[in-house]
Amino acid sequence: MNSNKSRNQMVAAKSKETGSNKRRRRLGQQLAISTLAISLLSGGMATSSFAASFDDLNGVPGKDKITSLATQKVINGMSDTHFAPGKSLTQAQALHMMVKAFKLDTVQSPAPDPLAGDENKAQQPTIPQFSKVKPSAWYADTFTTAAQAGLDIPATVNPDAPITREQYVDYVMSAMQLTGKMPVFRIIPPDINDQSAMDISHVGSVQLAIVLKIVSMDANGNFNPKQNITRADAAIMLYDGLNYLNRFTPAAAPSADHSQVASDLPLIEDAPAGESYAMTNNGEIILMQDVNQALAQHANDKDALYFVAIDLTQNGKPLEPDSTQAAAELKRMQQLGYDVAMNTGWTYKGQLEKSEFRYVSGYFTADQLKSFKPDANYGYAIHFSYNGDGSPAKAKNDAINR
Repeated sequence: MNSNKSRNQMVAAKSKETGSNKRRRRLGQQLAISTLAISLLSGGMATSSFAASFDDLNGVPGKDKITSLATQKVINGMSDTHFAPGKSLTQAQALHMMVKAFKLDTVQSPAPDPLAGDENKAQQPTIPQFSKVKPSAWYADTFTTAAQAGLDIPATVNPDAPITREQYVDYVMSAMQLTGKMPVFRIIPPDINDQSAMDISHVGSVQLAIVLKIVSMDANGNFNPKQNITRADAAIMLYDGLNYLNRFTPAAAPSADHSQVASDLPLIEDAPAGESYAMTNNGEIILMQDVNQALAQHANDKDALYFVAIDLTQNGKPLEPDSTQAAAELKRMQQLGYDVAMNTGWTYKGQLEKSEFRYVSGYFTADQLKSFKPDANYGYAIHFSYNGDGSPAKAKNDAINR
């Protein structure tokens, strides 16, 4: 129920309902994310072991983000002192980033569906024969690994050609989808002045990336989808994406037998309208990482109150806050002595217009969170709530809200 959990359905681009195209269409509407291990992100063929300082970043917006990733050994420059921020990123370099940063080599292919008739072929991604990728090239394995993980890569792609902004965004958002899960949230599509210039299969990914503030539009409200992305912009986008993911990385509830580790939650394949959810089973709860971190930080303050949002699901699908079921569960929690109520937050609709959304919220002690009593008919994801500008929801009496 954070700022991106608007109760309005996101309008996504339509594409073919097969294989990775279907997965990418689902991504355009909703994104579920889990723990992402941040590993080495290659800038290309360079293999410098460490690059904490580049001498060509003076005056480059986002310099601190690029330097931060380099210091953490997440990215490389073209050399130890040369990053080449204005140089265009190639298709091969971009895919190498996806594989290394999101560990696509560890992504498992979908399990065969016995009902499909052929257990060896069912649901397995088709690996294109990349006509312009030489088997001896340094990036040959990268293309195969990315395709096996589920990235939708054109078979005729030129690995040495520059990659556009819309293509890179689509790879980033698709790789995030392939890597993990997160309790469902919904967004209101932003107004993009040059959306008509986009490839329709990339629209959903771009919309989502803008709402999550992983990318931004220019002063005129344009995304410039056909513009080649620079190495600096690609690195900054990666920093902002990973920063967002770290903020909402799920973790196990500290105790209680009914808890489940969020990273182990299965995807629901029959979600309506092409949506994709991380399923919290009925009778189970998860505490998201932001709440767990706050619990650890304030462990010595026994009187601390935490102001949190509660996502309710039933049979793996979200309950609308104003539904009869949600109202009944809210009443049950109140009868158990929990200080819970319906709350209102806001997010952005387009660039300037604000839109309100409703969510279940409550004030809990650490003991109450750790021993939360679920109803066997519902699943629960507990996290802090944020508004459209990233500000935490207002809490009373100095309650902890982030």
